[in-house]
Amino acid sequence: VCSERWLGLGDAASRVLNDSHARVHSLCRLAFPDATCECLSTDDLLTKGVHLALVCALAAFALHACRLVGVWPFRRPVYLLDFATYEPPPEYEVSFSKFSNRSRAAGAFSEESMEFQERMLYRSGLSEHTFFPASLSMMNPPQPTMARAREEALEVLGGAVQKALDACKLRPRDIDVLVVNCSLFCPTPSLAAMVVNRFRMRSDVVLYNLGGMGCSSSPLAVALARDLLRTRRLGGRALVCSMENITQNWYRGQERSMLVSNTIFRMGGAAMILSTWPWDRLRAKYELEHIVRVHRGANDEAYRCIYQCEDDNGVIGVRLTPEILGVAARVVRLNITMLAPRILPIDEIVRYGVVLVASVVDRLRGRKPRALYVPDFTKAAQHICIHAGGRAVLEVLQRELHLDDTALAASYFALHRMGNTSSSSIWYELGFHEAGGVSKGDRVWQLAFGSGFKCNSYVLFQILPNASGSYAMQFVLVKNNEHSACMSPFTYIFSVYWVVLPIAHPQFLFSRKLLSVASRP
Repeated sequence: VCSERWLGLGDAASRVLNDSHARVHSLCRLAFPDATCECLSTDDLLTKGVHLALVCALAAFALHACRLVGVWPFRRPVYLLDFATYEPPPEYEVSFSKFSNRSRAAGAFSEESMEFQERMLYRSGLSEHTFFPASLSMMNPPQPTMARAREEALEVLGGAVQKALDACKLRPRDIDVLVVNCSLFCPTPSLAAMVVNRFRMRSDVVLYNLGGMGCSSSPLAVALARDLLRTRRLGGRALVCSMENITQNWYRGQERSMLVSNTIFRMGGAAMILSTWPWDRLRAKYELEHIVRVHRGANDEAYRCIYQCEDDNGVIGVRLTPEILGVAARVVRLNITMLAPRILPIDEIVRYGVVLVASVVDRLRGRKPRALYVPDFTKAAQHICIHAGGRAVLEVLQRELHLDDTALAASYFALHRMGNTSSSSIWYELGFHEAGGVSKGDRVWQLAFGSGFKCNSYVLFQILPNASGSYAMQFVLVKNNEHSACMSPFTYIFSVYWVVLPIAHPQFLFSRKLLSVASRP
């Protein structure tokens, strides 16, 4: 609707528009003869349209501002600026022969135990280029002392944190929250205090040290950091560190269920930096959206399948029972049940529902129920990072989820190159995916499981220039290779749709994909 007064059109154009308006009014009279309608002039229609557009724009802009500040009805977004993994020096490499020589030099293993470890080592899926700390790889005989364990922790945490700070161009004093997780090594002062001392952080930094949480503790640490950041009124940054200490947890006994951990666990760690500052969105690598957590500790079999205890001779170690494969499959299945409705496309959900109903009908009719349909999770997440707990576990999960070798390439690669690095393994896998390229709009699903028995998962979804980004314990990180410009409120002028939609589904209003379509000329 235009006129000479608004757009500078001539009298002829104005007459054509007014004539068109009259024709539309006549058609309405013919279609609805009993209805009463008010005939508005062209200028009145234009004025009302402009007013409506401005209301839509201001409402959308206000909702976006509320989301950034963290005011109802939106939770403040949490961004993953970047992450870094620790890379051990080449002299820490442990080949199979070096592993056997160091183990024999310790004088703690019988020949039968050594043969068992060597068999397990060759079947583990690890390469000859994994890493042990200096206390085990460079000293003959090994020296698993408290002092050496502190040195390992300081080396891993210091290396990963420094790389993460350099990648984000931040100083240690820019960190407001620090969360460190290490399952089996919990000294006093804590590992979190060790990081504060090493980097001379501020005296008001909030510290948390998580211990005993197993290989799935990295999602827990990130979830804790997310919740702490959201309590800060203005915003803040959190540093999350994940590692496992090998030095003091090298089992020196004869029990086979405890010797398995010697053959698969290796040195490694990762550091991640999260932020809730609105301007960090412009340089964030991922956005944290969803976290899904499942715990089966109420079940005795699940609780004891990974258990730290003493053997018959009083030597402390971690016992891995044969039931761990079945327990892991069941807990992962439970986690996926909570996650799937949130990330799967509608066609996969409908297909699963139809097969489920058919299976119930078969049971009611006394027939053998048909097998449930396993959704194609590669349609929901283009990149999958499943904790590299061991070759046998990965094979079971691959069979349960109907995934091909390509989907689990990152997990097998991390196991082959780094071994089982506990909670940090999913970050080595994410690094593998990034090296291969994570395209705009891709989702990255990170899933970890461990003692307890717990299963926690993230999902990453692309949103920002170097970026990535959840509903339940699941991470949705969003990888974004598109330039992030400031959102103009006039992006929403196009329709009342942009005001109605956030009321029902606020997450759609700020979808980068929808905005890119709406902003297209």
